[in-house]
Amino acid sequence: MRLQDKPLQILAVLLEHAGEVVTREELRERLWTDGIIVDFEHSINTAVKRLREALGDVAEHPRYIETLPRHGYRFIAPVEPLTPSLPPQGGGGPAGSDRGASRGGVVYKPPLRRHWVVATAGGLVVAVLALLLSLNVGGLRERLLTSVGVRRAAPSSKIESIAVLPLENLSRDPEQEYFADGMTDELITDLAKIGSLRVISRNSVMQYKRQHKPTPQIAQELNVDAVVEGTVLRSGNRVRISAQLIQARPEKHLWAESYERDLRDILSLQAEVTQSIAHEIRISVTPAERARVSKTRPVVPEAYQLYLQGNFQNLQESDRAYRRAIADFQQAIQRDPSYAPAYAGLSMAYQEAGGWDTSIPFSTFHTQAREAALKALELDDNLAEAHIALGRIEFYEWNWAGADRELRRGMELNPTGTFARIVYANYLTLMGRFEESIAVGKQTIELDPLSPEAYNELGWALMFAGRDAEALGHYEKGLELGPRFAQSHWALADYYVRKGMSDEAVEHLRKTESCLDETRPPSWLGILAHLYARAGRREDVLRILRELERRAKTGYVSPTSLARVHLGLGEKEKALSFLERAYEDRDISLVLLKVDWGYDPLRSDSRFQDLLRRMNFPR
Repeated sequence: MRLQDKPLQILAVLLEHAGEVVTREELRERLWTDGIIVDFEHSINTAVKRLREALGDVAEHPRYIETLPRHGYRFIAPVEPLTPSLPPQGGGGPAGSDRGASRGGVVYKPPLRRHWVVATAGGLVVAVLALLLSLNVGGLRERLLTSVGVRRAAPSSKIESIAVLPLENLSRDPEQEYFADGMTDELITDLAKIGSLRVISRNSVMQYKRQHKPTPQIAQELNVDAVVEGTVLRSGNRVRISAQLIQARPEKHLWAESYERDLRDILSLQAEVTQSIAHEIRISVTPAERARVSKTRPVVPEAYQLYLQGNFQNLQESDRAYRRAIADFQQAIQRDPSYAPAYAGLSMAYQEAGGWDTSIPFSTFHTQAREAALKALELDDNLAEAHIALGRIEFYEWNWAGADRELRRGMELNPTGTFARIVYANYLTLMGRFEESIAVGKQTIELDPLSPEAYNELGWALMFAGRDAEALGHYEKGLELGPRFAQSHWALADYYVRKGMSDEAVEHLRKTESCLDETRPPSWLGILAHLYARAGRREDVLRILRELERRAKTGYVSPTSLARVHLGLGEKEKALSFLERAYEDRDISLVLLKVDWGYDPLRSDSRFQDLLRRMNFPR
């Protein structure tokens, strides 16, 4: 049976005292003696729970482990000690002697012979060695098995795809969640550098955080051959990662190991875990990939922590979080000016802060975003995130060839990363290269099977390609995966408007608005106003126009958003005027102009065609 380290140690102690109560304090003194501060109550509860799961036991009706609330545990099943057998009768005793004969009512036991003492001692040594090996004390098991040429369990079938489940934060400090998530991300990124291995993206695996589904079920849902699960514990500047590799079909425990390093050497720790996994699953790794995985450098601990915090904030998707991310990355760079990932992260934070879902113009952060991306590439030209960051900037600068080049390079360096693929698929759609976008979208779903964004992006390309039925299927799948994902409802609203199904469209438009956060990004409101207009809901268009005009008095409102509203009201001259203002502002939303059907009423106008020409759109 597959057991992790602490559950196995607890089992050993309970068996040693079978039938007796072992207090929680005794377990703590014996098994939590490594000096690392942990949440003991949670740790022991989790360990006993996993032990029960392995034994098929339940706390309410125990067959093996009885819980004495707030006191301890007792192993209640029968336990039979395995002892050496007695030597043969008459084996060398005095002639005619009666072994064990009674003398005066006392059972006589002759002295043990020397060979019996040796046998007993040998048995004890074997037992002790067995316990030490089972607990892997000091890594003894690994060293011994390696020295005699014994390998750990080999996969019974070829492993070509893998999912890294969210590493459990053993500190139980909510403030340290970013660190555990960051370690998960880094391990996914390192494994993704191996081109022959399909690695499920962060978006999909994070949905299993704090879930306890059986491994085969998770593997089936993600369509992978194996999963990696484990824990991370940080105490000061020391980090311990414990990981195990489990084959899904048939379920088979292949490998488990613990690693501990100073935070300064965290990159080498991550590389070692990645190389161990690649070795265990017999995956083919090219020399170039091996070099990328093994290339590490010491990092300044404070800089690395700030970098992980910045990444965590970037994923929160709010104006406030993006601002915090920018501050974290800037501080990381101050601590270590040569740390390239921090510059790439800063560039992405600037872009997100001035992006589609915010009320801040991209031009506010344009220069800083470009400078940070170029600095990251100067420090490390093989950093995928830096190429992706620069590719997005080229995209929003209307340098289409540059965007194509940089995004492709990012995907080459990180073949299984999905963020670059979603951005690239979006780029291809906006360029009118629909079939290419569809191909990239399908690859993205293989890597990110639980991402509503991936399904919606593919559905969008399918709609433009005239494959409406397929598009609807992907939109509905996206909604199933993200019932509160605004883009899922917007995609269906767009579909139903095109089909002339106004009631269904309005239903999803209402749900889109309810899913938007309190900032109600103007870019979103402009799109909704256009769809409301097409659905015949003029009063909703005017409601959104009043909101945007009110907000424009105190803050920035995208001119493209206002252009869409006036276009929905049939006011073409005002729409063209706002599009010119958007061009001057280099409004991020203008990238939609070439293919978005909402602009069809303007396509025959020479001024609109001149705008497309100035934006360098390919014909």
